[in-house]
Amino acid sequence: MSDEFGRIHHLNGDTFDEKLSALRTCIDSLPDMYRETVKLRYEQELLPSELATRLAKNSETVKKQLQRAKSMLLECINRKMANTTPQH
Repeated sequence: MSDEFGRIHHLNGDTFDEKLSALRTCIDSLPDMYRETVKLRYEQELLPSELATRLAKNSETVKKQLQRAKSMLLECINRKMANTTPQH
């Protein structure tokens, strides 16, 4: 996630707060399964193995969910930041 967040920092957008707001909005718009996985991983800082136990899923499933969620978040943030680009 830190690599993805680093990429977000370089996206268009006037302020870091706008980018953070976009990230929060995008997390909230994830399907429930992905949103829960992301929140447990990054808010509660659970390791993928701990997530697997908590979610009663195998580790590979959890890793794929996190990977898909990150991809969805990056796509969502890119769209939101493109919409904040000033029009000339």
